[in-house]
Amino acid sequence: MSGRWVAHDVLKALRQDPELRVVLASRLPGLELEQISSGLYTLKKRGLASVTYQKWRLTDAGVVAQQTEQKFLPGAAVQHRSARPSDRRTFRQRAWAALRRKKGKATIPDLMRVLEGSEKDEENLKCYLLILKKAGLVTALKRRARGVALTSPGHVVWTLNDDFGPLAPIWQTSKEQVLDPNTGKIYPLSGKEDGVS
Repeated sequence: MSGRWVAHDVLKALRQDPELRVVLASRLPGLELEQISSGLYTLKKRGLASVTYQKWRLTDAGVVAQQTEQKFLPGAAVQHRSARPSDRRTFRQRAWAALRRKKGKATIPDLMRVLEGSEKDEENLKCYLLILKKAGLVTALKRRARGVALTSPGHVVWTLNDDFGPLAPIWQTSKEQVLDPNTGKIYPLSGKEDGVS
């Protein structure tokens, strides 16, 4: 089996937290260490994995590839190098991780201070939270957090409805539904739009 095909299995097993190759191998009992190494370097060439002090981890692009079950076709190395995930999707993964680190409760300004994004990123975050709300994954609390300005109406406090896992839910535009890549569960949209600032 070539490194490119082994990379499918390695991509599924690899995590965001750095770990030694032998630890990863414990989750891939059907593969030899040499095969796993080949798969890891295939992912590294495509920017999907990184290694520091012999510890491997998924990159942001790797997280998205894992979520979307990216496939590697024979002779398609150049194609996969150019087919990097969008900034929008990787930003949403970072935003999701930030919300979980804040124990599943934060305002948009709280998250933007951590993410250090642009105005465009903030609009992306607002859109994403609204989608997750309509899918039932997050709730916008009625009581707002106090704003800085005296005339500020305050900021919406967003809370996770459950600890869904480390991988950010994916908005599937064509199907108008949200996929939870941690469980494979599908969440159709419902509910009304309202303020998200």
